[in-house]
Amino acid sequence: MPDAVPLRFSLVRRFKLPHAGGVLLLALDGNRLWAEEMYGDQWMAQHCLDLDGGIIESADEDAGRAANLKPLSVPADSLAPRRAWAAMRLNYTGPRHRGLREEDRLTDILHAISVADKFALAGWLNLPPPAVLGVAESYVLAECPLAAPDDLLLCRRLRVAVAVPRQMGDDGLPFDYETRAIFVLQRWTAGDDEPPLESALAGLGGVPLRRPMDCLRRGDRLYVAEGGETDQPSAISIIEIRGLPAPPDREAELLKKLYG
Repeated sequence: MPDAVPLRFSLVRRFKLPHAGGVLLLALDGNRLWAEEMYGDQWMAQHCLDLDGGIIESADEDAGRAANLKPLSVPADSLAPRRAWAAMRLNYTGPRHRGLREEDRLTDILHAISVADKFALAGWLNLPPPAVLGVAESYVLAECPLAAPDDLLLCRRLRVAVAVPRQMGDDGLPFDYETRAIFVLQRWTAGDDEPPLESALAGLGGVPLRRPMDCLRRGDRLYVAEGGETDQPSAISIIEIRGLPAPPDREAELLKKLYG
């Protein structure tokens, strides 16, 4: 595969959302972006954002207090995110979320990682490198094309297996490893091997991201949905991409097709 076109990324704006949980992008139309939050055990909220000002309309189940909630209306011809079809080959599952290393034959099941990735994951998880055992699970949540149809940006959820002291769980079962979920946004050329994690953990071209769960590109703007955590709400980030090839000249393309 040829080398990917070098691109530069910079954060333009970040909008905080009301909750801390999962978040998806629904649609983009003109200067309006629709997003959906999943929070608590089962609650949902939808928001319409003005890309210059922030949230202008919401529909929120309010943890069950809002009855007969009507979803927001989204224009039929709006731009919708592309789900992860090309990158499905990067999806895999492995061992239980926690258990015993020997009993589960963990070393035979885990996806091995490079030394650089092990150290990067150890720093990310605040663990000593020997505690990082490998990747137990991978699932691509979303993809969007960048400089070419096979040049993709992926939102991935990974489960990393880590060693812990042997102990008993609340279910009364012993375990000496557990898995911890992390979310990364990384560039990948369709058909290539699994991309390394080291650069993805450092952020997109130096733009730090927390729990990227969805992405959508229009022109030189990338929209990323970032899931929330206890200490930080969900967010929508707008990122500028520099270095993209100019769009094709449609008139010249048509003339070439007609006259050769």
